[in-house]
Amino acid sequence: MRAGRDNPRARERTRDEKPPRGRTIRPAPRTIVSGYSADRRSPYACLTPAFQGLPAAGYVDAVGRSDRVWQQLGRTEPYSAIIDHDSRAGFFESGERHVEGVLQLVGRIFPGFRPSSVLDFGCGVGRLVIPFAGRFDEVIGVDVSEAMLEEARRNAGAQGRSNVDFATDLALFGDRTFDLVHSYIVLQHIPERRGLAILAQLVDLIGPGGVGAIHVQYARDASRLRACGHWLRLRMPFGRTIGNLTQGLPAGAPLVEMHTYDVGDVLRLLQTKGCRESLLSFTNDTGGFLGAMIVFARPSETS
Repeated sequence: MRAGRDNPRARERTRDEKPPRGRTIRPAPRTIVSGYSADRRSPYACLTPAFQGLPAAGYVDAVGRSDRVWQQLGRTEPYSAIIDHDSRAGFFESGERHVEGVLQLVGRIFPGFRPSSVLDFGCGVGRLVIPFAGRFDEVIGVDVSEAMLEEARRNAGAQGRSNVDFATDLALFGDRTFDLVHSYIVLQHIPERRGLAILAQLVDLIGPGGVGAIHVQYARDASRLRACGHWLRLRMPFGRTIGNLTQGLPAGAPLVEMHTYDVGDVLRLLQTKGCRESLLSFTNDTGGFLGAMIVFARPSETS
C-alpha cells in the first residue's frame, strides 16, 4: 500500500514518530565476564551484518565459553594448546624468532622505535614475554588462564627475568599506558564482536607515540566440509562430542574456537581511535586460515 493520504498507518506514523534514517548506535551496557571487560553490545558490532541482531545472552554465553576453554587448556595442555613444538627448547626458540620478526616489522615503519614498556595480551606460558623481557625494561603479560600465568612466572624465573609481571584483566591497568602493545594468535580464538571490543581496549592502553602490533585472521581457505564441521562442533548439541570422537580425541576434549575478522572493521576501529600510519604483513597460519600482523601507532602529544 502506498504511503499517502489514503494510508491511515502512514498518517499515524507521521504524527507519532519519524521514520528511521541510517543506523543508530545506542549506548552499550557494560559487563565483566570471566576476567575481561567487554561490551554486551559492542558499538563496533554494527560494522558487519553478520552480528546484527545477535542476542545479547548468546554473546555473553560465548564470552564465558571461550574463557572456560582456555582455563581448562591452561590446566591440561599449557604448551601444546598454543603451538606445535618438538621440544620445550624449540617452543621458546620460536618465541625468540617471532619477537625479532615483530621488531623488524615495527622498525620498517617506525625506525628507531625502542619501547621501555611492553604489554603482551594472551601471553600464555610466557613464550613471547620472556624474549620481550630480554630486550626491554618492563613487560607485562595478560592471560585469562591463571594456570598458564603460574607456568609463565616459573618460566620467567628460570630465565632470570625479574622485569616481568602478569595479570588476568585489562581493566586492572586503569589509566596506565604502554609503549608497545602486542598480541599474536590470540584474537582468532575470540568471537569477532568481543574481539573488537578487546581490541579497542588494547588501543587505549597504547601511550602517545606508542605502537601496537596485533594479529588477526581474516579468511579461511578451507573446504566447505571442514568449515561446516567446525560450525557444527561449535553450535550444535553434542557436536563437539561427535567431532572429537570422529577425530580420535576424548569425547570431552575442549574445542579451540577459530574466528575470522573483517579487516575493514579492524582498520576502521584503529582510525577512529586516532591511529596513524599502519603496516599489514601476512602471516603463515594453520588450518587453512589466512592471517595478518597489523602494526600501527598512536599519535604523539606533539603531533
